[in-house]
Amino acid sequence: MKQNFEYVLGLDRKFKKKLSASQADIGPDEIRVAPKLIGVCGSDLYHYSLSGNVELYLGHEWIGEVKEVGSQITHVTKGDFVTSSATFGCGQCTYCLKGAVNHCTKPTHLGTNEIGAIRHELVMKGFNALKLSSSDPSEVLIEVMAVAEEAVRLMKENSIEKAENVFVMGAGTVGILIAYLLKEENIPVTITDPVAERVERAKKLGLNALPLKVALLLHGSKEHFDVLFDATCDRDGNKGGWDYLPVFAKKGYLAVMVGKYTRKVEIVPDLLSRLATRMVFMRGVPLTTLNETITKWSGRLAPLAQTIVSHTFSCENLDNAFATAINLQASGKVVIAME
Repeated sequence: MKQNFEYVLGLDRKFKKKLSASQADIGPDEIRVAPKLIGVCGSDLYHYSLSGNVELYLGHEWIGEVKEVGSQITHVTKGDFVTSSATFGCGQCTYCLKGAVNHCTKPTHLGTNEIGAIRHELVMKGFNALKLSSSDPSEVLIEVMAVAEEAVRLMKENSIEKAENVFVMGAGTVGILIAYLLKEENIPVTITDPVAERVERAKKLGLNALPLKVALLLHGSKEHFDVLFDATCDRDGNKGGWDYLPVFAKKGYLAVMVGKYTRKVEIVPDLLSRLATRMVFMRGVPLTTLNETITKWSGRLAPLAQTIVSHTFSCENLDNAFATAINLQASGKVVIAME
């Protein structure tokens, strides 16, 4: 059997190749998978930038090939390409039984100090794995596309009326894909980012993309947008888009909070009340949305990947991969190849 290495971010913020014991036998409800490609996500970069207290096992946007299936597994077979949500569900709680592994009461989170996908072997409960219809490298975008699909689903679920004018803050991969999905549905959408290179990448996909300073001049304090997506974060001392929500919103707006905030933000109840703010926070992707995304997008992602994916690094070059990914001016989506 091929040796199973996993790649660990050490306390010195350097990656180390670590030999991990392979599980000799898998359970009847488990599968053994060899990850092939892993996308570096903003959540990975958040953990990477704050690392130093515990060892971390990063990577949760992944695709891989099934190497072995347990006797109870029927929905995938050896040789299939699969992916999963960023959360492995327990399979027994009420949330898992309805596909909401993102709310599992006993979850295993990929890309934390528990387990990461940057490894040569994953053994997992089979129900967490969903089959892809293609093995093309562009399938590595399927999980992040599912994040965008879930964000748009939350918008529709929480909207009183059809969105008339949408504003997306943050032109990283998630923000770009949210705007792309809305544009496909002919919903007017504007996306903004303070980083010029990200704005230009969004324009290449035909999106109405503006630098933040220009967006403030054109739309600031003019009540133009009835839905705002916040796909920013507060990593590396950035404040994210939180303070701009009331600047771009019209009364009665809906804010869909997608990005990762870990620090305290100022909440002014009177301001939120005067704008009749409605807000929904997103927490991960349920298997139902991931499955719908696979049905809709698997085999169709290559044209998007040509613009969104900027670099591919070997798993033997992870330090450079993450140094590149955290440089927003230099990179789009960075991908790790395990072979």
